[in-house]
Amino acid sequence: MIEHLTVFRAVSSYFARRMIKRLTIIALVIFAVLTAIIWVLAYYFSDWWWLFIIPIALLALVFFIVRALAFFLARRLYTQPLSSEHKTDIGNFIDKIERLLEQRQVTPPLMALVSVKDLVMHRELRTIKGIIDDSRTLKK
Repeated sequence: MIEHLTVFRAVSSYFARRMIKRLTIIALVIFAVLTAIIWVLAYYFSDWWWLFIIPIALLALVFFIVRALAFFLARRLYTQPLSSEHKTDIGNFIDKIERLLEQRQVTPPLMALVSVKDLVMHRELRTIKGIIDDSRTLKK
């Protein structure tokens, strides 16, 4: 029972860290684009546009505080170091889970179009075979 809990905590910790890193990249891009838009507006129209940087900076501050807290909690979820073999196994397992979650959100008509594309381009149903393989090997 303890081993199952430890594995679950390790997978959850690494999955949370991966998601936090992706959200951080997305947030940085959004903040950079908003800052660039404000800079363009301030440069071409009026310096008063710089006032819009205040709420964006406050949002960025709140985001990074929440991010630091979430990353701290994700690290505390599983604190023991893992070997490189365990890290790759957990990474592969998380990749399979992510692919299955992504495929679950695809609508049936879109899946039919992807299957037709696979048949035309590759002469086999690569996407469907990958989903079946991922779901079958998820327990290993």
